[in-house]
Amino acid sequence: PDGKFTDASWYFSADCQAQLGSAGRAVLQNSALIKKYPGSTYIYGAMKNLMILYRQTGDYGDALEQARGLLQKFGEQARSDGIAKQAAELEKLAAGSSEAVVKKQSEYDRKGGLTTAEGRKAGTELAALYASSESKLPRAADLAQQLLAVEKQHLDAESLDAAENADTAGLYSRRTGKNQEAAGFYLFAAEQYRANGKDDDAAAALYNAADAFRAAGKDGDADETVKTLKKLYPGSRQAKSFDSSGR
Repeated sequence: PDGKFTDASWYFSADCQAQLGSAGRAVLQNSALIKKYPGSTYIYGAMKNLMILYRQTGDYGDALEQARGLLQKFGEQARSDGIAKQAAELEKLAAGSSEAVVKKQSEYDRKGGLTTAEGRKAGTELAALYASSESKLPRAADLAQQLLAVEKQHLDAESLDAAENADTAGLYSRRTGKNQEAAGFYLFAAEQYRANGKDDDAAAALYNAADAFRAAGKDGDADETVKTLKKLYPGSRQAKSFDSSGR
């Protein structure tokens, strides 16, 4: 029979199951509490726990449903508890974004985006995550170029991030046939990588610059870039890949 503390028993039992790693049981018990005791003082906690559990198990649609329910039912309490932010993240996850991308996007926004060094660092990492997906490469390049424009004003502290963003921008320019533009991005990336002692990355960027110049019909620039590559990094895999003609 239902007793005075039965809703509390359901709630704390579900919490215990979650801590033990039994997400399935925790979901069932929280769901049962909500169904059996809609007026319980534990409803908010149960719904929030369900949202968290569903997100952990990748059931983003169900998690989003709980987040929206919290906002509708509890209003300001839910908003002050960060549920609106959770709902926004869950919408992206439910639409197919990865957990890593959503978390990094939140970090980028939280740290000030383009306006702070910490924000730009997170943004550089976010652009790299976008670039790992072919479908998100345009978004990666757009963010990378925004970041790069600001980082160029702070090269004393942000040159490595600038190099990585130039690399990302160069990749997209190359994919879209803007070969001379791509070469410029790659040359800048190579310079900044070299300044940071990233010889492998610098050699790769020079190789990509030469390749982009060649695709743009700028054989003279391509040959000069190959000479630079061989001079600076003669033992690199990229330098060895060119024959004596530089092609």
